[in-house]
Amino acid sequence: MEQENNEVLFQNLLNKYKKQLEYGKAYYHKNKTNEEFIAKNRNRSKQYYDNNIEKKREYYENNKNDIKLKNNYKYYLKLNKIELFKERHIEKYNRLVDIGYINNDD
Repeated sequence: MEQENNEVLFQNLLNKYKKQLEYGKAYYHKNKTNEEFIAKNRNRSKQYYDNNIEKKREYYENNKNDIKLKNNYKYYLKLNKIELFKERHIEKYNRLVDIGYINNDD
C-alpha cells in the first residue's frame, strides 16, 4: 500500500516537473525576441558568472587532466584515427575507459 502511494507521488512529481519544463520552454520561445527579457537574462547570467567564478575555476583545477585527455581523444576522433590514439596513448585510453567517457569495445 505504501509503495503504491510512493509510486503515485513519484508520478505526480514527474508530471509536475515535465509541465514546468514545457512552460519554461514555451515562455522562453515566446519572449526570446523581447529586448527587456534579453537584458534581464544577460544580467542574470553575468551575475551568476560573477558569483560562481571560483566554483568554475575549482572544477577546472580538479579535472584539468581529464579535460585534457578528453580533448586529446576528440582530436584523434575528428581525424578518424582512434586506433592510433590507442597505440600511442595506452594509459590515457585506459583512463578514459575508467572514468566512463568511452566504452572499451575490445
